[in-house]
Amino acid sequence: MGDHLTYLSENDKTGTFIGIEPFINGIANLLTNCLERKISNLYIYPSIWQNFINDFPNFTFNEIYILFPDPWPKKKHAKRRLVTQEFLQNILRHARKNFKIYFATDNVDYFDGVIEGIKSLQKNHKINFRIIENFKYIKTKYQVRADKLGLKSKYLVIENH
Repeated sequence: MGDHLTYLSENDKTGTFIGIEPFINGIANLLTNCLERKISNLYIYPSIWQNFINDFPNFTFNEIYILFPDPWPKKKHAKRRLVTQEFLQNILRHARKNFKIYFATDNVDYFDGVIEGIKSLQKNHKINFRIIENFKYIKTKYQVRADKLGLKSKYLVIENH
């Protein structure tokens, strides 16, 4: 819904922020936040990551936040998850030196799968990961929901070394 991205852009006026959002509700909420708060350093790409990378092949980043993506909890749907080994490999092609990727989920299977993907990528990339208790961000709609359901959120930072 863009609350975290709005928070980041308001607290770093010199940075440039891009929200990649394929869903109209998220786009509308983010646009509303930008207009109401007069945010001018935040851009919205209204599609999926792969389309963004195809349109901007030379794009590089310092930080990416992937907060509570759809976990697709059923085994038969797991292939629909955003964060896969292939996705991480694609992201690494666009990472600047000293990059960080922040990942949060309340789905243990998804979390473990991301860690396995990172471990596999470590054979060819100088990356590491840290499991942390939390990181500073505005709670997303889905974390609030997870908290209400009593689900434990898990946090990961992926970076180069």
